[in-house]
Amino acid sequence: MGDLDRGNVVPIVVGVADWLRIDGVMDNEIRDLRDKCFESEVPDQLNPFWVELTENAESIRQAGWDQLPGWPKESKGFRSWPAPGQTQEMHLGARQWGLIVSALERWATLDDEDGHQESAAFLRRVAAEVRTGYEQQAGRPLPAVRPDW
Repeated sequence: MGDLDRGNVVPIVVGVADWLRIDGVMDNEIRDLRDKCFESEVPDQLNPFWVELTENAESIRQAGWDQLPGWPKESKGFRSWPAPGQTQEMHLGARQWGLIVSALERWATLDDEDGHQESAAFLRRVAAEVRTGYEQQAGRPLPAVRPDW
């Protein structure tokens, strides 16, 4: 699992409103990755590469729920949370950050194709901020985690 054991944690300050979009994109990504788990060359066996990425994506969502104080338990709580401009230092592993950026860029492309340019621009901005934050904190390039993207 590598970075999922939290041994290579990189802190990045993220806007909480941006994290909510990351959470939504990761929810979509998890559904896509679960489908890919069944694309195995071995009959009746899940593809371990896609299983690991699915677990990585799930761990990202869980980290957000764990690390963001005040995460609402009910949908009506999102009416007043987060506060405008609220930020949080998020602590994730390199492959987690890599998957976030990959997913944001991929879903931005899909938004463009569907004519949702404003959403695509938002996702690209968040991806660029995460990439920059990672590279500044870690002192190395963000790892690529999806060979198909």
